[in-house]
Order: sequence, then structure tokens, then C-alpha cells
Amino acid sequence: MPEQKNDLAIIRQIDAPDFKIQLERALPNAAVSGLSADRMVRLAITMLRRNEALQKCTPLSVMSCVVEIAQLGLEPEGVLGHAYMVPFADQCTLIVGYRGFMHLMYQSGVVTEVSAEIVRKGDKFQRVLGTERQLVHMPEPIPEKDDEKNWIGAYAVARLLNNSMAFEYLEKVKIYQARARSRGYQKHLKEGKSTPWVTDPEEMWKKTPIRRLAKRMPTSTSDKRPMLLRAVMLDEYSEKPGLLLPTLHGFDVNPDGPTGPEQNGEPITPTIEVSSEDVKKPAAVKKSAVKSPPNPAVPRANLKGEPAKIDDPLINSTEQTQIYNKAAANNWKIPDDVKKYLQKRYKVDTVKAVRRSWLPEILQTLESGT
Repeated sequence: MPEQKNDLAIIRQIDAPDFKIQLERALPNAAVSGLSADRMVRLAITMLRRNEALQKCTPLSVMSCVVEIAQLGLEPEGVLGHAYMVPFADQCTLIVGYRGFMHLMYQSGVVTEVSAEIVRKGDKFQRVLGTERQLVHMPEPIPEKDDEKNWIGAYAVARLLNNSMAFEYLEKVKIYQARARSRGYQKHLKEGKSTPWVTDPEEMWKKTPIRRLAKRMPTSTSDKRPMLLRAVMLDEYSEKPGLLLPTLHGFDVNPDGPTGPEQNGEPITPTIEVSSEDVKKPAAVKKSAVKSPPNPAVPRANLKGEPAKIDDPLINSTEQTQIYNKAAANNWKIPDDVKKYLQKRYKVDTVKAVRRSWLPEILQTLESGT
């Protein structure tokens, strides 16, 4: 039997000492996580050897995925099913598994118990909303032949530190809507490509409400909370081709927004993070469905209605995130409330068009609610 090649350029780059040093810095406390740069590299190389399509991805996108998985304290694929490196054309994409989300929710410091279940026909199921939210599920024995035809929905439940419960339930139609937005499922329909939605539908049904529930976890002083939110952001944004740009320190957000023939024009809801000092990298800010002015370099009027100075630049992505964070912390509906406020007060349609000199007053308004 011929010996397996060990001269793939992509493997040599991942196995290089310089990359391992960078990976070691990205990893959380090794004594707690049990992870090491050597182990992460071995797992990544194993995935590369098993997947020829992954070998055709750019080395930078593969390295970016490995760094992000390390920063989240997860393991790529393997028996744990925490995270997957999935090739789309020549780009390696990070997909967080539902077990990965559950792991991060436990690690966040705000959750003591989390579970996800599928509701089947014949189960006794009741969902009560309003001020006294409640979920009751009494399942019947799972039939010998069990598939999606027998499933009517899925939910995720988390018990918080104060012993309160939070849950997210999605009907079948909502799960299928999420599936339709998946790049992997779109590739399956067009080209017959393999996708977890077909090979592991139960996992994907459970993952969908877990991911939504993860976005609603309460703010915590724990430094693990931003990891959970970043995992949600990366998993969501991976569904939009061209929105994430690979770098040696992980993924950055493409300032030009999602691109490519797979785009369907649907707006992207920003994932909200806690204050920036708690996060290693700023959260992503969505590309607005409203186009920016033809020449954003031309300053707009200032707060007094006078022409803005030439040296008054637009805010950067970190400052845009700061606006969304402040709005979320003070119960503004984002992006709707923020957009209406900006239109009324500053005559601009997007957060991206805000001038830096306006930022202090905007943050103060968001905090006071006036």
C-alpha cells in the first residue's frame, strides 16, 4: 500500500513552529481546557488527510478556522462533534456543532444545565408564552422507523444560575427556513453535495434552537460569555459567502459585506456582544440592506446642521459595534429603533454612515433612552 503523502503545502504551514506558537497564544488555559497547540494541529491535519476538498482550500482560510476553534476552546470534529471545518469552493468555513454550543453555554458561567430535544407526532407537548413562560413535553416512545416526517419541532432549554429557565422552541417550518438559508444545504440541492442537514438531521434540528437560545443568554462578568457569542456570530455569518475574511488571528468581518452568486439579499441581524473590553476581537456588524451614500468620504452636516469638517471621519467597525452594544444593553430594538433614531436626529440611514464627532452624543442618548 503506497505511503500517504506528507508534502502538502497546507499541512506544512499548519505544522510549522511559527503557527504553533501563535496557536498556543490563542488557546484558553490549557490546564482547564486540556487543549494544546500540538493536539489542535494533529486534529486539523487528520481532517485534511480525510477530506480532499479541504486540501484545496486556501491555507489562510484553514489556519483561520483552526485559530478560531482554538480561541473558542473547542476541538475540530473528532468524536466530540464540537466544531467542523467545511470547504466551500476554496474557502474553509467554521461550523459549530450543537454539542459545541452546549459546551460553550456550560463554560459561559451563566448556565448550569442545557438540553435539546425533538418533538414528534403523538408526544404530549404544550408551550405557554407571555409573562409565565412554560414548556411541557411528555414524549411517546421513539418509533423504530423515525425520521423528519415524524418530527414537528425542536427546542432547547437552559437552567440559569438563579435557577430560572430559558427555552427556545421552533416549529418545523422555522427549522426548514433555517435549513434553506444554509450554504451547505443549498449546495446539496444544486450539486448533490453532502450536508449535515441530510446525513445528521437530528443534530441540525437540535442545533437550530440551541443557537438561537445562546444569543439570549444573560450578560455575565465571566470571560467565557464572549466566546459563546462569538461562536454564534461565526456560525451565522458562515452562511453568507464573503462576509468573513480569513486572517492569521482568526476571521474578520468583510467591510464590504457578503458577496457572491449565492447571495439572496436577506438582511443579517447583528450578533450583540458584551462590552468591548471583555472581548478579544470586536463583534461583527451587519452590512445594512440600505446602501451607503455614493461618496461616503464627503462629510455630512454636523449636529447643528452646519457642514461637517473634512477631518470628521466615519466611525469604524469597533465603534459601530459599540452603538449596537449600548442599544442592546438599554433595551432598544435593534436595528429598527437605532435606525429610526439616526434618521430622525442625524438624517442618515445606517450606523455605518455615522460621523465620529456624533458618537458621544449617540451613546449618551442610547443609554438615557431619550
